[in-house]
Amino acid sequence: MNYNLYESVKPIIDYNLSIQSKVLEICKPLFNSFDITYFEYDKIFNDGKVFYICTNKNWLQFSLENKMFDDEEHIRLCSIAKAHNYRYALWNTLKLENTRLLSNYFQHDVWNGLTINESEEDSFNTYSFAATRNNTELSEFFLNNLHLFDHFIVYFKQKLKEILELESKKLTFSATPLKSTIESETLAQYNNKVSTFLEQTTLQQLEVKINNITTHLTKRELQCLKMLSVGKSSKEIGNQLGISHRTVETYINGIKSKTNLQFKNELISFFEKNSIKFYKSV
Repeated sequence: MNYNLYESVKPIIDYNLSIQSKVLEICKPLFNSFDITYFEYDKIFNDGKVFYICTNKNWLQFSLENKMFDDEEHIRLCSIAKAHNYRYALWNTLKLENTRLLSNYFQHDVWNGLTINESEEDSFNTYSFAATRNNTELSEFFLNNLHLFDHFIVYFKQKLKEILELESKKLTFSATPLKSTIESETLAQYNNKVSTFLEQTTLQQLEVKINNITTHLTKRELQCLKMLSVGKSSKEIGNQLGISHRTVETYINGIKSKTNLQFKNELISFFEKNSIKFYKSV
């Protein structure tokens, strides 16, 4: 191995080892509750610097010493995800032979994973969850429980807030920056397709199930519920939607009646649990 490369990544390896017990403690609810054995957090800054945490010591050292983050296909996929604002990616839907990074995950028995992407002004962040090659049912679990992993990301960031803020720009290594342009369809073309699709498939009502009872919420009810969940008052919601606060309260009472949830905190919890579905509908 190149000596200069080793010297550049050694602080990252040492840092990961120094905090690994803390990271594993944070991940304990995740690992104990589900058949997940691997977690990884990558913060890819716009200049190509990368901050990296993972729970597998062998993979950590291998990936850094072999410059996995410079894999051309990995950079292309991350660039597309960032440009299109793709949030979720299942590993087993990607072709192993096309990316050195994924094929080496597979060889190290880190597989059947889910990556959740998050864009910030100065970086592109990824959170990856995985198990072993034999755990082929995990992908289906991911698809049906995405909200649990979004929830864990918030929990993880809260638990490691001081480390992430103070250390993430100090303990980084250099990799190839993500591409500002992508080879596939342009972002404008993509956005136009999405807008056209949503216009042509407008939902007037959304079917939801609560306590094994199916009901329907209207688009206006969902809009009110969405704004209520972020702390807006009936007056503020009314001003934003161009309706009176009394009309907003009528919509909220309608939701309460349909869902049999009578308290604000219950409505907010209901919305947050179903936010992935709801946000795409309002």
